[in-house]
Amino acid sequence: MNRGLFIDINQCIYCGNDESGLADEHGVPLGLLPEGEPGLVLRNASCSLCAEKTSLFERSVLRRLWQPARAGLGLRSYRKRSRLKSYPLTLASDNGVEDVLLPFDQFPATMQFIEYPPPAILEGKSHKNGVLTNASRLIQVAGPPLSELAKKFDVASIQFKSTFEGLTYERLLLKVAYCFTIAALGFESLGECYVLPSILGDSEEIGTWLGCDGETHLNSSGFQCINFCSSGQDIICRVRLFSRFPVPEYVIVVGRLNETPRGNFQSEEKYF
Repeated sequence: MNRGLFIDINQCIYCGNDESGLADEHGVPLGLLPEGEPGLVLRNASCSLCAEKTSLFERSVLRRLWQPARAGLGLRSYRKRSRLKSYPLTLASDNGVEDVLLPFDQFPATMQFIEYPPPAILEGKSHKNGVLTNASRLIQVAGPPLSELAKKFDVASIQFKSTFEGLTYERLLLKVAYCFTIAALGFESLGECYVLPSILGDSEEIGTWLGCDGETHLNSSGFQCINFCSSGQDIICRVRLFSRFPVPEYVIVVGRLNETPRGNFQSEEKYF
């Protein structure tokens, strides 16, 4: 997969527009992949209006939520020269709290992952307003061990702050699942796409389709791992971002197939 998986679509996967000027759509944003690895690319699959909508939540996650982690892991960036050269670290001691600036190669880059209850639809329910949360998980992905820094600065604790803007992170998860479903089954396979209104910002029923079940089915040494299966006519996608780390596994009920498959099926897992 490091050479990429390229699939011709020639139609906007979000609004159906098949006019000229369509852009390629990356199943996993390039900024979450190592240098030189394009991942899944749906060719000519996003019109300018829909690309603007998806770019908004992708930029929120890539540039603000996870920028230090991306720098520490050496992931792809169109704006590498404009990356910050240092990041603030909050230190807490008996004398109070203070912020220090550390060069990015000495910064203990962390990523915070939100955990949710199972998708409401799997329990025969719906969730109209956003999504509920169960917990969050903070994982260090780069930089020196926290114990070394605490000893170096002689502090009792090191504090981290992550800002999840609106539902941008959740919409990114839905988009990843949707793109891989299109790649695996084809654009015309879905009789109804449950997650599409939420991806485009037209609905906040995200908790109906997105959640966690506390199980781990996907394991890899790569950065991202995705697979899917069917439950009746519903397509269920499992996503683990940065799967080489002990991260949550997300369950997304993407949509309903045009025809009922012959029994449940399991896709080949995709690693990036």
